[in-house]
Amino acid sequence: MERAKLHIDELNKTFKISHTNKNMRKSYQFQLTMAKLGQLNDVDDVNEQMKQVAEYSDVLIDFPADVLNLTDKQKEALDEMEQDKLQELDVTLALKIQGMSNTQIADVIDSMRDSEHGDADSKSEK
Repeated sequence: MERAKLHIDELNKTFKISHTNKNMRKSYQFQLTMAKLGQLNDVDDVNEQMKQVAEYSDVLIDFPADVLNLTDKQKEALDEMEQDKLQELDVTLALKIQGMSNTQIADVIDSMRDSEHGDADSKSEK
């Protein structure tokens, strides 16, 4: 598998993505965490909901920091990003690790954006 690259504007740096088993496992774990967050409405306990959201916010930084071997300063730069943009970065990274093409990744990101707008539209209709 050809080594993919990922440019992060906020860090002004391009990273080579390794398709190692270790990184694959981390990408699957990240996606599992995202899926659990998607089921948050099924959790009745508000404290548990907030705990899961807080943990997810940490994962958004920890996943790319671990895979890309980021410095503390680079992690801080990611922490200053808008959450939606950081989530897109993480999804892109996970899918690049898994060998998806840029076109496939763009389709996934577009679908995420459409889903978010759909959720906002349905909430505004209430």
